[in-house]
Amino acid sequence: MRIVTWNVNGLRARATHVNRVIEELQPDVLMMQEIKMDAAIFPVDDFVAAGLPHTTAHGFKGRHGVAIASRQPLSDIDKTVLGGIDDGRHVSATVATSGGDLRLSSLYVPSGGDKPDVEINDKFAHKMAFMDDMKRFFAGSGFHVAGGDLNIAPGEQDVHDHKKCRRLVGHSDGERAIMAEAIETGEWIDTGRHLQPEGPLFSWWGYRFPPAFERNLGWRLDHLWLKQGHADKITGGSVFRDSRGWEKPSDHAPVILDLNVTAGG
Repeated sequence: MRIVTWNVNGLRARATHVNRVIEELQPDVLMMQEIKMDAAIFPVDDFVAAGLPHTTAHGFKGRHGVAIASRQPLSDIDKTVLGGIDDGRHVSATVATSGGDLRLSSLYVPSGGDKPDVEINDKFAHKMAFMDDMKRFFAGSGFHVAGGDLNIAPGEQDVHDHKKCRRLVGHSDGERAIMAEAIETGEWIDTGRHLQPEGPLFSWWGYRFPPAFERNLGWRLDHLWLKQGHADKITGGSVFRDSRGWEKPSDHAPVILDLNVTAGG
């Protein structure tokens, strides 16, 4: 079973790219962030045509938004608000697999503004509140994959320049600490680092500095976590960097997780 998460940075703008990712990666589940559309107009028919006919979305016109598209039916859909503001940042659902029911959670953690200080930056306070809620909401065991654009690069190797970036939102000491707490409390495996403990594993290269992708000046902001009791199900995973080199790309690349179960049971 293949699970892919991707911040598409506008589903309408990236429709052709989404189809290409589905065709090239053949996911059983595609979790998306920043769809930037109201859930009521989510393009279900497009995903039916692409082979992912079962969908759920939580989003609002022009901003944020998350979704899940699956080859197999989705059940127990949940759009609980995290962080105290309902701006389309969480959707969870369950899919049947040969290894039991798998819980899926697509998450878009707030970016946090420009200063890593909750006292002077309301956007950063929202981000930390979201992470705190996420830490509690996803505690416990079970067969569960959660991930998406979590907007935190947790390790020194997860940014291109740790000394410089630790002063910035996305890699500050407080953010890295709360992510570590969320992983520990939730009994999660960071599957990216489980599969590749060392070296760069970037998933985001900003638009503001055009040579960022060519020079690999990236951040690892996109993650897929799996509950620790299911580590033996991991068979592979990677970052699909190719998409960042396409014309008019998302600034994020899809992240892949392969499990040794079959979707649908």
